[in-house]
Amino acid sequence: MVLRNRTAQSNGVRERAQLPPSLDDLIRAYTQDQRSGSEPYEQVKLEYQRENGKIKDEFYARNIRNTGAVLIQPPGFMAGPRGVRRIRVRYDNAITAGVQPSFEAALWRARALERESGLVLGGRSRKVLTEMIFVIIAYLLGVLDSLKATGNLGAPGDRERIQAALDAVKDELERLDAFRRSAARKASLRWYLVGLPIGGAVIVAMTWSARRLELIGTPPTLMQICLACGGIGAIVSVMVRITRGQNLVIDSEQGHAVTLLAGAFRPLIGAVFGAALYVFMEGGLLPIARPGEADVEGYFFASVAFLAGFSERWAQDTIVRSVPTLPSIGKEGSTPLPQHPRPRPRGSRRRGRGGPGRDETREVFTGDGAARVSAPHSSADEGVPGRTG
Repeated sequence: MVLRNRTAQSNGVRERAQLPPSLDDLIRAYTQDQRSGSEPYEQVKLEYQRENGKIKDEFYARNIRNTGAVLIQPPGFMAGPRGVRRIRVRYDNAITAGVQPSFEAALWRARALERESGLVLGGRSRKVLTEMIFVIIAYLLGVLDSLKATGNLGAPGDRERIQAALDAVKDELERLDAFRRSAARKASLRWYLVGLPIGGAVIVAMTWSARRLELIGTPPTLMQICLACGGIGAIVSVMVRITRGQNLVIDSEQGHAVTLLAGAFRPLIGAVFGAALYVFMEGGLLPIARPGEADVEGYFFASVAFLAGFSERWAQDTIVRSVPTLPSIGKEGSTPLPQHPRPRPRGSRRRGRGGPGRDETREVFTGDGAARVSAPHSSADEGVPGRTG
């Protein structure tokens, strides 16, 4: 059995303790077992699985030393249902980078995609994606191993084969990346839908608490109707969009807890909009005609609250249009400020605009520099004797 020894020192006494086999030990045991049969590979594999988990798939290079990969299902009761898979890889960086730089980049991209899927995915999607990534890694290492068996790497024919393999891997990685994004959106949508009943439960509590509003002069029944119908409208809006196949704007990069809260907030927002429109109509801020009959008043407010919860944009536009506008200062198209007349000298009169019937003041300067004000005249008087200034 290929086991590593660790020397531990406790109270001045040197003790030897055995460590479980590593991936290097597993690769070495497989290689030696295939060549001479001197190493019990199955026993080493059993010890490795006991520590790291069950090996679901494995690849070992025959012509490149210390190169291999294993797909592991970690130990634990929930590892299987959650689709947890881990990839362990060993290879010589000098060989992969020396063949072609893009070869090393393809391996790195595959490992990065595996890490990203582990953070945002779970269940069957995570399992499928991780297993497909392992197939890509094993394929790349297999191409490198087969080229090594034919001779030295770097021949013109080898480069063409490597480039063809990299092109195929690139297309497959792009397809898997698109699958990851789609699966992440679906996973976020599931958490978003889980939050809807939580928000509905909060609305039930709010509706029950609205009975106390009678103390401040608000009819509790109408407020309860608006809260309930606003929340129902919001939930129906989400259900309709999902049924029609419309995509909800959900950020798949955020955590599941944030997505859950966002789903819980959706009915609450609808309930708040329904109650807000009721308050604005009661206060006379919304120019919406109300029915005169008291028997249908509850149905009227229920329909308005449902529309407010069903369409947040309609509720926002209705509220914004009802806000009275205030004059702005210093902008074109705004209401101008009142212009106050400037103070005029005593005895002077307002200058006319040249129109008929308007007075006009003329100043005539005499030779000694003194000014005198002539009699007012209009444009209709010009040319009449005795009216010249």
